[in-house]
Amino acid sequence: MAVEKVNRSTIPGSATKSELRDAIVKTKFEGISGDFFLVDGELKRPTFEVFNVVAEKETIIGNWIEGVLFSIKSISRPIWPGHTTDPPWINLTIGIPVNGFPEFVNANIIHPQKSTGFCIDVFKSVVEVLDIPIRYTFVPFVDKNGKSNGSYDDLLRQIDMQKFDVIVGDITIVANRSELVDFTLPYSESRISVLFPERNEKKDQSMWIFLKPLKWNLWFVSIISFIFTGFVVWLMECRVNTDFGAGPPQQQIGLIFWFSFSTLVFAHRERILNNLSRFLLIIWVFVVLILTQSYTANLSSMLTARRLQPIFPRQNEMRKNEVFVGYQKDSFVRSFLITQLHFAETQLRAYGNPDDFKEALNRGISNGGVAAIFDEIPYIKVFLRRNPSGFRMVGPTYPTGGLGFAFPKGSPLVTYFSRAILNVTEDKVHMNGIENKYLLNENAPPIPDSTDSPLDVRRFGGLFIITIVANSLSLLIYLIQFFLTHELDSTGYVESTFASRLVEMVKLFYRMHFHSSSLQTAQSRVRSVPATPPLITHDHVNLTHNLVDAQSSSSLQQPTHSRVHSVSEIAEATTPDHDNPTEDPHNLGVKNEH
Repeated sequence: MAVEKVNRSTIPGSATKSELRDAIVKTKFEGISGDFFLVDGELKRPTFEVFNVVAEKETIIGNWIEGVLFSIKSISRPIWPGHTTDPPWINLTIGIPVNGFPEFVNANIIHPQKSTGFCIDVFKSVVEVLDIPIRYTFVPFVDKNGKSNGSYDDLLRQIDMQKFDVIVGDITIVANRSELVDFTLPYSESRISVLFPERNEKKDQSMWIFLKPLKWNLWFVSIISFIFTGFVVWLMECRVNTDFGAGPPQQQIGLIFWFSFSTLVFAHRERILNNLSRFLLIIWVFVVLILTQSYTANLSSMLTARRLQPIFPRQNEMRKNEVFVGYQKDSFVRSFLITQLHFAETQLRAYGNPDDFKEALNRGISNGGVAAIFDEIPYIKVFLRRNPSGFRMVGPTYPTGGLGFAFPKGSPLVTYFSRAILNVTEDKVHMNGIENKYLLNENAPPIPDSTDSPLDVRRFGGLFIITIVANSLSLLIYLIQFFLTHELDSTGYVESTFASRLVEMVKLFYRMHFHSSSLQTAQSRVRSVPATPPLITHDHVNLTHNLVDAQSSSSLQQPTHSRVHSVSEIAEATTPDHDNPTEDPHNLGVKNEH
């Protein structure tokens, strides 16, 4: 039956739209799929009966409406084979490895159900979360002699041979293994890293060790900052401060270096009068304090702390020097070293447990050992838990798929176990408890991090940026104040162009700050000792009268607007200048203010 929208003019007879709608809503008939009728203008959802077949008898235990989710609790409990309402148990035969680290799987060959380990406890926690009743039996993967019956890949092949239903263990999810089995979501992250033995160097005996706390770029930037800051402070103080503005140019240059580097030990004694200089000096002293404290701390660490360094810090060096490297026996790491890191097969050596790792690393490349061990980070952490000193995990790390449980291809249980794994791993308290039980040791001393690396300029980039901004801002404000204060307002310069006035201002700035005569005489610290005023003799009186007469006679020949000097002015002009020691013949002594 089909209904389409039509215009009123097309409706036969006198029927209206509302009447047609009511007729359709009330329509009922029996069709092939069942009764047809509308509820609230919509087709009623079909209802299906859920029945339970016991022998040849059918028993309806509930209804199911299409599109509506329902819980199994909303229907009667079905009767399972054996005339019981209890659902049947799923019996799983679980294969577990016997080699490797016992912290992950500690297989008990005599009593397999008593097997323990990190992977075993996680699997038990996952089963508890499932709503599916499961019985499982652990079966160690051993031969007739109780030894391991093969590698992890051999163990996974047993699923395809239908000897095991599930594989539980420290099985890493990798691409080639996923062709054999279906993995659940990982319950533990995993990456490949490198385990190194370390050289113990008690102290550095180099005579240049005092240069090692800082890298060359930090030394260079620091020296440039010292000189630039000292120059800016001198420039703002030389015109108003006698501690900075006196002396020849070479003395001024020495003062710039002296003032800037004396701040290293806070030994500067020059007075600071300019407020901009004070602002700049506060910031600079803070920067110097940070630099000196960092230098002292790093140098102390180099002189006193043990320095543990790996023999071959990079895998490229190990491959180039053709040294032996180790890996965990029956692990996929072997193929990773060959295909990804391009090690030769002759460089690889397999070891089965942490004690073998330690022995091989301690023996070293010269005594038949290895230079490093490549393994997954969880195993390396277990090793470092047992041996917290003398070894170190060094990057880079290489990602893997993590640890997961293996099921047969197409198994419906993979989905249920993956959901349960999410529930278990999201419970951080529970997972941390399992990890602390097997993988971590809270009472073990921390792994020493003794990389006394020199400090570089990147670590102090913020300090130097602050220094540059403070210097530039102070210098800019000082220049603006100077040009506004000494702006030329004479008639000749007012009518000149801006460029010419700027040139004159620059020349004035140079004369007042960098001219040699200005630097030698500006506010000199040397002062003359006042002498006794000379007595006025008859010679002075006669000389004065002669000068007056000469001035009077000459005034007759000059214009009327010329100025006639008084006797007192002439006497003052002829009086020796006692403030200038070079003009007073009676003044033979000088006194230094300081």
